[in-house]
Amino acid sequence: MNENERPKAERVRVRGASVSVAKVAKLGKLPVRFALGLQWMPVQPDRYGQKWNVQVIVAPVLPKLIKGNLVDPSHMTFGLGK
Repeated sequence: MNENERPKAERVRVRGASVSVAKVAKLGKLPVRFALGLQWMPVQPDRYGQKWNVQVIVAPVLPKLIKGNLVDPSHMTFGLGK
């Protein structure tokens, strides 16, 4: 059953409390962000609702693609460069 199909008195809004930690480390020349998060939902939509959530993130940190000042476009360079 979709949450919008339920009567307004029966609808439950999910609220969560979360904590996460992240670290940027270099793998070779590429900086990579490692993050770990934990989320707890004290109220779930129904008895099969999610109680805990663990998030693991590994994401590359890309360099700035536009170098220069936006106020002075004549000195801006685009791309990854060298």
